[in-house]
Amino acid sequence: MTTELKSIPLVVQPSNRTESTATDAKIINAIVERQADGQVTVMRRPAFTQMPNETFPAGTGFVTDVYAYWASASQFYTFIGYQTGAGTVIRQVASDGSATTLTTLSPDDYNMITSQANPLDLICYTGGSAHVVNITTAVVTNIAAWPGTPGNPIVGRMIYLDGIFYALRRDGKIFNSNVNDPLTWNPLNFINVYNDNDLPLRIVRQLTQIAVLKTGSVEFFYNANRPAGSPLARNDSAKINAVGVEYATSVAEIDDSVMWVGSTDSGGRCVVKMTNLTPTIVSTPSVDRLLQNLGRDNTIDRPFGYGFRLNGHTYYVLTNESFTLVYDMTADLWYEWTVNGTGLPFKYSVYNMDYTGSGVNRSYPALVHPSDGHLYVLNFYENQDSLYFFGNLNIPVDIYTPLWDMGIYLKKYCNKLELHGDQKSAGTVSVRVTDDDYQTWTSARDVPMSDGVATLVKCGTFRRRAWHIRHDSVAPFRVTNLVAHISLGTS
Repeated sequence: MTTELKSIPLVVQPSNRTESTATDAKIINAIVERQADGQVTVMRRPAFTQMPNETFPAGTGFVTDVYAYWASASQFYTFIGYQTGAGTVIRQVASDGSATTLTTLSPDDYNMITSQANPLDLICYTGGSAHVVNITTAVVTNIAAWPGTPGNPIVGRMIYLDGIFYALRRDGKIFNSNVNDPLTWNPLNFINVYNDNDLPLRIVRQLTQIAVLKTGSVEFFYNANRPAGSPLARNDSAKINAVGVEYATSVAEIDDSVMWVGSTDSGGRCVVKMTNLTPTIVSTPSVDRLLQNLGRDNTIDRPFGYGFRLNGHTYYVLTNESFTLVYDMTADLWYEWTVNGTGLPFKYSVYNMDYTGSGVNRSYPALVHPSDGHLYVLNFYENQDSLYFFGNLNIPVDIYTPLWDMGIYLKKYCNKLELHGDQKSAGTVSVRVTDDDYQTWTSARDVPMSDGVATLVKCGTFRRRAWHIRHDSVAPFRVTNLVAHISLGTS
């Protein structure tokens, strides 16, 4: 019989047929890069490494907000609000992860923003009250005319645009401060959002406009420099009626785009990316099926969204109590990432963290654990996670290929299987197969990646097969091809 060399697809989106990823093709704890020559590479996701110099408040509590801000080319500020029994501790975090307590406010949930006009002022606010904290003197000044009240609070983050702060109140009014004066809010300076009977959830910046994300639509406002009342005016020509926001916690501003979990007029959840005032649904049908099991916006399993850029890729992370989906905005692919077998435990991202490890000293994005405030940098130079609660953990890469039959129903005999990697790939891979549509699997066969290639022989007969490849070694892993040496039968 003639032997043919066939390349089996390694790169797949989640292809679950149900609301679970327990079966079907997927990639776990990996990312994909497409080279200029068309070659596709699968490699381990970045490791999460605890910052060596970080400190955190004593006692139990949770993170209320994280804010990172570039003041100038040489000044970068990161702030973390952490609620304890005594109140909300506002920490100023240096780029090496070390933190000092700036002040302690009343034990409410605090959001934060700084003024580009005066980056030494940190505005800490809840739905019903707000304060300005000077980050040099730690002097706290109450904002007496704050437009939010406990019964009618400010929702989501504030926006700073053209020297003015804007805050969205639950009743659908956007209030604005005086120019470069976060302490002064005129109760008559507002504009009504409501153009439809849907609930406003959050305001974000998109280009030079303010986008109001609502449960069934998106409205836009621009600075019209009106001399009295709100300076804003509507941009009704850009209004989006086809899609709204399902979860306020899923909203993430990433570079020039805004991402969120939404729903359309025709029903069903999806992931939306808005760029240049234009929304695009970026989730696949399989990802949409996974979103159907999420809880409501006020339940524990609602999703949180955040983003970061690392090594040429920009990521949107969507995580809840059950799973974590990662959208690679650069490769336009979806992945599943885990820590210790479950979804990622992080809910916030910050930037410009300096980490020294494996002979490197560079700036990285970092993720924040919501229950203790620990910082974890992301980097590709480590092959294990280093977590406060678990210590060092391996990062198993799992590649579940699609079902493959060469487009021919005839029986096939696999003489040899080769997993091709680069010369730095090492450790051991385990390979198992399913010939009955992911219902059962063979026992795994372990094989070393000698010189970056793992080779198995006498791999059996099949008509239609999928492979599960796992790399769980503390070693680099970067593969490009899965090649099968196939002999065709006659029946």
